[in-house]
Amino acid sequence: MACYRRQEKQLPLVPVAKIAEDQTTTLKFPREQPLRFVLGGAFGVFTAGIDTNVGFDPKDPYRTPTAKEVLKDMGQRGISYAKNFAIVGAMFSCTECVVESYRGKSDWKNSVISGCITGGAIGFRAGLKAGVIGCGGFAAFSAAIDYYLR
Repeated sequence: MACYRRQEKQLPLVPVAKIAEDQTTTLKFPREQPLRFVLGGAFGVFTAGIDTNVGFDPKDPYRTPTAKEVLKDMGQRGISYAKNFAIVGAMFSCTECVVESYRGKSDWKNSVISGCITGGAIGFRAGLKAGVIGCGGFAAFSAAIDYYLR
């Protein structure tokens, strides 16, 4: 069931469209959210593994960090990236559901619009220019991914 369908009484101003069950945003969100968390964690552990500052102590720059310190930093970075990926994915999925509900269509424009909203919201914390750049960048990335997947 899509997030914009109503089974009972339909209001005249609410658009309702028929889409396939495998493309509904309400069914995709719970299925994809754990995957976002896992991929974010894996990306965090990977980037921590190639970072030369993992386990670095600025008080003693010539000391070599122990394996325990390196693994602790890798775990902390993995958890941090996992949470960030999950939050951004949730923001994107929720805005895509709202846009799809409002437009009443399931096409590539939904992901571009929701990408712009998500990127703008994330970038706006650093100012208007960063919000505009975030909007454009996230929308372009969403369009490229949607073009590749469809």
